Amino acid sequence: MGKNNSDISAVLRQSIAAKIRDLMQRQGLTMETAALNIGLEYSNFYYIATGKKTPRLETLIKIASGLNVRPEYFLDNPTKQNKPPQTSALKFNILREVDKIPPSGQTLLLTFLKVYNHRSKIKP
Repeated sequence: MGKNNSDISAVLRQSIAAKIRDLMQRQGLTMETAALNIGLEYSNFYYIATGKKTPRLETLIKIASGLNVRPEYFLDNPTKQNKPPQTSALKFNILREVDKIPPSGQTLLLTFLKVYNHRSKIKP
């Protein structure tokens, strides 16, 4: 029974690592930049991204947030590499900046964008 659990853990660890590297490549991130953006020490992130260490749940949530995917993306179908929804680098950076704004500011920004979008659709 221990051997079977060990095999499952290894598959999951390698799947998470492959998905992290794929997301980094899609977003044009280096190991250093990704670790910095996520808020993890480089060595800790390196061991996770290379499949040498299984991340704790809290760390996996932090990685998911930093790479702009839902945490379950890493746990879904570990024997098959699934592709995340495509997000352009520009959209990703915009969303990251918006996340830094307090909720009241986000509401104001969203209202402004809705009004701007509505006005741009009206032909003079």
